[in-house]
Amino acid sequence: MKNTFARFGKSFGSLLVVGGLLACGLFAGTTALVTVNLPHAVTVGNATLPSGQYTISAVDMASGDDLFIIRSDKGNTAITIQAQKVMLPTHSEKTQVTMSKDGANWTLDTLVVGGTDVSFQFTK
Repeated sequence: MKNTFARFGKSFGSLLVVGGLLACGLFAGTTALVTVNLPHAVTVGNATLPSGQYTISAVDMASGDDLFIIRSDKGNTAITIQAQKVMLPTHSEKTQVTMSKDGANWTLDTLVVGGTDVSFQFTK
């Protein structure tokens, strides 16, 4: 019986270490692109973010998918959203985020990365 608990403890400990390393790898693969102040509540994918300051970070995915994490400056809101990469005809001078308004609802539309010809269209 004592041997069974020892094996379980070792297996559980190994699982925790591997899980921690994977989580660290995920967060190490993020790159902060822009800090934005949302003046209104904004719909992003299926979520609605209240007004406030947010950081948009890119997540480096081995699959090549373009994912972004949007975090509030207070740390109480974090969402992940997928985007489609769109090549611009010319280089953009600055990083910017665009929103659109449909009636009373604001939606996060694109992220243009300054110094490049890359833009990201957020999925709706």
